[in-house]
Amino acid sequence: MSAKKRILFIANEMSPYLEETEFAEIVNKLAVKANEAGMEIRCIMPRFGVINERRHRLHEVVRLSGINVSIDGDDYPLVIKVASLPNARLQIYFLDNEDYFKRKSLFHDENEKWFEDNALRTVLFCK
Repeated sequence: MSAKKRILFIANEMSPYLEETEFAEIVNKLAVKANEAGMEIRCIMPRFGVINERRHRLHEVVRLSGINVSIDGDDYPLVIKVASLPNARLQIYFLDNEDYFKRKSLFHDENEKWFEDNALRTVLFCK
């Protein structure tokens, strides 16, 4: 008997947590279908400030939290949170950092001005 294939979906958005584009629903459906096909699926995305922790029942994964990511000699602490995708047996992990992901806007302010640290935020998530 062969081992289950293990797949990690990495995305900026996923339905129902953050739905800025159609990509969010596509990621959701791909993850659910792969899980139903017998694959071992995990998903990870940034825990942007617009994601409601109470509504989506996010909680901290203590054994994974406290990781520091080093970028250009600076350390950035990360907190890992998890939620279960409704109506599916899937765990969704959320990468959280107080300074870079907590704001209530994703990539630009209310005047449509892009945040100056968007590149650093992307590197932090990708690293």
